[in-house]
Amino acid sequence: MAAQPMLPSSAATLSFIKNYQVSVQKLVGGTATDRMVGQLFGGIEGGRLILGNFKGGQLADGDEIIVRMAVESEVVGFKTRVAEVLQGSITMYLVMFPEQVETINLRKSERLSLFIPANVNLRYGGQKSEDFHMLQGVVVNLSRGGCCVTTKRPIDLNMEVRLHFTLPGEKHLFKVDGRVLRAAQKDPVYTQGVQFQRETENLPALAEVSQWINQNLSFSVPS
Repeated sequence: MAAQPMLPSSAATLSFIKNYQVSVQKLVGGTATDRMVGQLFGGIEGGRLILGNFKGGQLADGDEIIVRMAVESEVVGFKTRVAEVLQGSITMYLVMFPEQVETINLRKSERLSLFIPANVNLRYGGQKSEDFHMLQGVVVNLSRGGCCVTTKRPIDLNMEVRLHFTLPGEKHLFKVDGRVLRAAQKDPVYTQGVQFQRETENLPALAEVSQWINQNLSFSVPS
């Protein structure tokens, strides 16, 4: 797979970005719906971007949407609106060029100490089912790029996991995919360092976690 270009910091250069996988959520009454995975094909004259090849849903003319993509160590996101639907062998959408593009740097080191219950789904053999291999755990610290979770049973290195947890002050259940990069035993529990995955499907969850961290940095401790 050919290397993709670095995303320039200027929103005006988004039209030069081609063939990026994106996560899209519709905004209905100010609330984001379930995410759809598609592709940003590029830009055209007249200040339009071309999206398409979606899995998991469709868009309509006038829909307000949030678009996110992963570029290197950043999550890039912007709000826009569908200007035109082009029907063909692949349905494509012309969307308005965004006025503002936001980036989240997953390498930032702010880390919050927490103590919140979490369900940990283990994904053996790349399985995406959440119906088995469940452990109970506790998230004891959290950053934009990962977290530390303790369990009463060990989790293997490089194991893919999905964490389910609710952050203090929030009612929303966060579901975040990650991979175990560090593991240690500290009686009577096991401690795992989890790096959050930067796959397109995970970007909305990463953005929500980052927003919560930004709102609670007064409680942060040095990493």
